[in-house]
Amino acid sequence: STLLVDGVSNILSNGIIRLSADSITSLTGQLIIGDPAALTGTELTFNQTDSNSSLNIKNVTGALNAVSKVSFTGYKTSLTSPGIPTAGELVGALSFNAYNPAISKKVPLGIISAKIDPLGSYNASFADGKLEFITGSIAGGGTLRYFTFDSLGQMAVNQQTALATLDVAGTIRTSGYTVATLPEGVIG
Repeated sequence: STLLVDGVSNILSNGIIRLSADSITSLTGQLIIGDPAALTGTELTFNQTDSNSSLNIKNVTGALNAVSKVSFTGYKTSLTSPGIPTAGELVGALSFNAYNPAISKKVPLGIISAKIDPLGSYNASFADGKLEFITGSIAGGGTLRYFTFDSLGQMAVNQQTALATLDVAGTIRTSGYTVATLPEGVIG
């Protein structure tokens, strides 16, 4: 694995290193950014003025354990001496934001997150997982809207926890009818 030092175009006063486009070649191992003992996170940013930024991962198709993937690994408390993760803890998330120049901040639009299932368990080989799709809602007064899958295969809509295979908080519409307007004898 090689990270060419001569590809560094400059080091900024705040410690940011700029790499030119041809500075990373034949990188087959790990590229570690940041100090595992650091108390603050590290951010890798792709800036492209023509709205064409991307992270492109290419691989040969195959089994799940052989294909390329974006991986989040949760370390409880510390990267250097981690504790045992517990039920309900967030492991990683993909966050989607829009920048609002009026307040000079990112405004969250939605998150896809993974956590150890609060109702599940964790052992040396496996953890019960839960995926959450979360969006903000201005119409709902800033409340979050949820769509979740838990380790039992249950799906919750508009709430965080499913108590049945399909658990919906709100109106369900099928075949153009709602539950309240379903004509007698019609199966929706």
